[in-house]
Amino acid sequence: MKAKDSGIVKEVDSKNVSIIAKILGAPVQKKSGMYLYKKSGEKVEAGETIMTLYSQAKQNLEEAKDSLNNFPMLSYE
Repeated sequence: MKAKDSGIVKEVDSKNVSIIAKILGAPVQKKSGMYLYKKSGEKVEAGETIMTLYSQAKQNLEEAKDSLNNFPMLSYE
């Protein structure tokens, strides 16, 4: 996933991270989860990769990508 805007990461919402991880299939599907490239206080440029989502099931991956609008994991200043 790429950043839509530039800015500083204000917060990582751990509750939303957990929700998206479960949608991806974690912890039941051992090859499912995510990698966040940025943490609080780090600078982000528009178009920069901010996270990679992994899932054993394509359906779970698509549902997680659709759910990111409702459960944003990173907020910017």
